[in-house]
Amino acid sequence: MPGLTPANTAAAPDCFLELTGPSLHLSDTDARGELTDEVHNPFGQSFKRWITRDAAGAHVHLLYAQGSEFVRFDLAPRGERIRMRRSATVTLEEATTLLLGPVLGQVLRLRNVTCLHANAVAVNGRAILLAGHTGAGKSSTTVMLARMGCPVVTDDIAALVEETGGLHVLPGLPRLRLRADLVARYWTPAALEPVWPGRETLPDKRFLSLDRAGLAAAMHPLPIAAVYLLGPRDPGRTLPRVVPLHAATGLLALLPHTYARWALDQAGEAREFAVLGRLAASVPVRQLERPDGLDTLTATCELLLQDAAGLVS
Repeated sequence: MPGLTPANTAAAPDCFLELTGPSLHLSDTDARGELTDEVHNPFGQSFKRWITRDAAGAHVHLLYAQGSEFVRFDLAPRGERIRMRRSATVTLEEATTLLLGPVLGQVLRLRNVTCLHANAVAVNGRAILLAGHTGAGKSSTTVMLARMGCPVVTDDIAALVEETGGLHVLPGLPRLRLRADLVARYWTPAALEPVWPGRETLPDKRFLSLDRAGLAAAMHPLPIAAVYLLGPRDPGRTLPRVVPLHAATGLLALLPHTYARWALDQAGEAREFAVLGRLAASVPVRQLERPDGLDTLTATCELLLQDAAGLVS
């Protein structure tokens, strides 16, 4: 499948993917069950999430659609099996983009893995998390830090796990998803794979392979050194600033950046709150205030690295 390489391991797989032929019609994908989410964006796309229940537990269904085109994913209760179906005009590459991003992110949540909507880079062998909502500039900040020599740990979804020495972040796919105008500052956009090929109504984003771009990628879980929260850019600000947060404030600031929190039951929410509480109590949580514009990105990243150097030395 696009974006995946064969695993060099004899370990038994813990997730099975079933692909069906592109033969269904959108009318066959009506949500029959408990509708938990329905979103429409300005680009004519829609997203539905619903749940059906049987003796095995709660099955999650995800539907991404644009007009009569769609991709549907059906997830078993623990994410141990995924069925993917798509309409005839949706390519396997497009469907795989969804699978390797938000769908597998939801599988992690079904397995009670705490995830933040965050990127991460490595500084002196420890992970620096960059948390923020969509459009906050996580990927643009990450690519600049990567150009400054920081290995990339993950893009968009930071999965947290308990290991010796505290909370660690798992490495993601060795690629970044970037706006074409940012790519054009350093690379030739036409040489990079578009996220949505042929979709002129969608934002022009490109996949940047870290290896092909000569950028480093972290290959193993790394202990977390700090979390930087990327809020809205301030057009009236001329210089970036790092604002430390107290542990309790940091915990409250982290909560809006959890990923797919809808998947948690009451016990899961309690577990996640405890994990984030340990994170906020054990590592610094900072607010990163930034000017607007790509021309200020270098200064922002230089300040971030200067601040982080005192945490990982």
